[in-house]
Amino acid sequence: MELVPGPLVALAGGMLGAAVAAPISAWVRWRRGVPLRRVGISTLLFVWVALQLGVGVLLLDTTWPLTGYPMYAPPQPAGRPAPVLVLTGLTADGQAVPLPTTAWFLDPLDLQARVFERLRDPGQRDAVAARLLRQYNAARPAGALLRALRVEIEWRAVGPHGAERWREPLLFYEEDVP
Repeated sequence: MELVPGPLVALAGGMLGAAVAAPISAWVRWRRGVPLRRVGISTLLFVWVALQLGVGVLLLDTTWPLTGYPMYAPPQPAGRPAPVLVLTGLTADGQAVPLPTTAWFLDPLDLQARVFERLRDPGQRDAVAARLLRQYNAARPAGALLRALRVEIEWRAVGPHGAERWREPLLFYEEDVP
């Protein structure tokens, strides 16, 4: 949740509150004489849209009808190499640990879509890398903490001789871990 700003979390809470309050409003509308079918359809539609917005704003990876597919996949022009983030962590003793993008989000495309451009921006890259490292370490036992994060871009393309891959270093972020 660290990647979601506070105002968006508040907005999502408001959407959840509205979805919970919708049946009460529906009951009042029905008591005032609005036909039950009309009240039921509009209430269900409102609840569904409110929950969809809440899930979308919180960047949750769930299987809702509209948010459960890889909607963050960037369009890729034909013939151009596709950039893919590759993250590697370093332990206190210097051992490299490959980090799956699913360590942060269930869908592998989400991390790429949410932080790729910010990691390329010199003004934001250290703060984003620090958040990623802290989030990863928060889910680890004390003896398995990472002290550094290496970020590379793996370029993938289909060339005349088949699939081609090459890596370009992007960032190395290190911090003191107890």
